[in-house]
Amino acid sequence: MYLIKKFFILSMTFSMHLSSTALLGERPPSVDEAIKLFIENEEDQVTINFQLFEGVYLYKNKIKIYEGTINYSFELDGSITNIVDDFFGYQPVLNEDFNISFKLLDTVPRKNIYIEYQGCFDNSYCYKKEEKKINL
Repeated sequence: MYLIKKFFILSMTFSMHLSSTALLGERPPSVDEAIKLFIENEEDQVTINFQLFEGVYLYKNKIKIYEGTINYSFELDGSITNIVDDFFGYQPVLNEDFNISFKLLDTVPRKNIYIEYQGCFDNSYCYKKEEKKINL
């Protein structure tokens, strides 16, 4: 009887785990799965292509390109959507693949240029701010 009771409890616990996993859905994609960057460098013009996993969006206002204390201005080619975000309130976001491009400055050594960005998945999981070195 003791063994049957233990088996019953174990099978119920396992069943509840499976059903809760199905209700919660899969884990959110990692930041590297969710946001992929492809960099093109042609002379003094750099283009960065962002490919976003379905359900992922980036905050437009959190994209920054810099070298030390110098911030680069950039052009954005993509569709901006305004949302009410659970984490930051009313925000312009990019929820489809997009490009940004910028011109390299002659006064900057071009060795330590970084891009910074932050995004979320399905308005339920936010990634920490990412910083990546742009290799030119």
